[in-house]
Amino acid sequence: MADRLQVIDDGNIASTREVLVFLSEAMRGKIKDQFGLDPSLADRTRAAVELLKRLDRADGQSGTMQRLDGLLLEFRAALAVGAGDDDNEDAPTEAGKELNND
Repeated sequence: MADRLQVIDDGNIASTREVLVFLSEAMRGKIKDQFGLDPSLADRTRAAVELLKRLDRADGQSGTMQRLDGLLLEFRAALAVGAGDDDNEDAPTEAGKELNND
């Protein structure tokens, strides 16, 4: 009986690969929301961040999150420039630029 319950439980728990596939599809915008709409850029970015966290741990690479932080600063700055907002406090600083030069 215990073996049968374990098999049932194992079928209900997502595997690491399944989670990585889900996050990848969410990041790429392949998964729609409950209303059938495309995910927002913020949701896709969150999925990318979560995916990188898991890949960073799996690969043992240090610095992936630092590079991502630098890229996010650049992305926010580009959005601010595109919107004509020169007072963006999230604009990259010299420290943020240094992260991208690794």
